[in-house]
Amino acid sequence: MGAIEEGAPILKEHKGQFLTVQLDKYLGDFETVASVYHEGLLTKEQLEQHFSDYIEKLGSNREVKKYLDENPSYFDGLRFWSSC
Repeated sequence: MGAIEEGAPILKEHKGQFLTVQLDKYLGDFETVASVYHEGLLTKEQLEQHFSDYIEKLGSNREVKKYLDENPSYFDGLRFWSSC
């Protein structure tokens, strides 16, 4: 999250510190949150209170957006939030 907040490169291939598997795992955690929300186990208020800042930063990060575009079969929850 630090690299995302700072606007620094994320992936090693872009001179960042992380492997794609690490980014996958991080984004996968937000997919889990999306699943919990869509199953009704998390209210909109809880989602906004605990995750909205992170989701906004992910959605506005160019490297994350590009990564999501390059992996269209994954991360539907993040794509849904990014379009809201």
